[in-house]
Amino acid sequence: MHIRVAKFFSLFAVVALVLAAPALAQETNFDQLSQTEEAAPVITDVEALRLQLVQYTQNPENKDVKFDLVISPTFSSDRVQVTWQAIGVSEIISDTVQQISLLAGEDKTVSFVIRPRGLGATDVRARVEAFAADGTYSATASKTIGTFENAEVFPITNEYRIAQLLVLVKNVSLIAVVIIGSYLLIRFVYKKLRDRAFADTQS
Repeated sequence: MHIRVAKFFSLFAVVALVLAAPALAQETNFDQLSQTEEAAPVITDVEALRLQLVQYTQNPENKDVKFDLVISPTFSSDRVQVTWQAIGVSEIISDTVQQISLLAGEDKTVSFVIRPRGLGATDVRARVEAFAADGTYSATASKTIGTFENAEVFPITNEYRIAQLLVLVKNVSLIAVVIIGSYLLIRFVYKKLRDRAFADTQS
């Protein structure tokens, strides 16, 4: 029995590696990547209202891309509006208008999520309007991203490849749990039926 179990797990390991190989060996269009540099954010702000736009690694499962807008004010206000736009080939996942409060000297972070839908470019724009005691302040930040036909953001980064690998490991692990669980359940049921049949023959 132990030998058969060992053979079972060995066979599963081979199957898992075969399934994983195509994803790990996926080819990338290096010519296009080498010609496309990641665009830096374009920031238009003032000393009293500084902005930073941070783009996170794309989610390999649903292709979502998250952006964080870090707002650094020198004033306090409870009447601040952040407006987002995504112009291009991406779908907007999160709210496009956010009402927030700011405290002088404290950074405030708001997030925005888009989901690319194919080949092309998307221009992500954020506008902050703050009403303070001494006047109105406004600032903008924008960044353009490009995507392949499969909705992957280019250039492909090492962080994205690592994220792909983690998703693959998670999926293979789930398959392993299902297969092993099914095997143990079948073995348990078979043993119970065998024991019952044996007990019936003895009665």
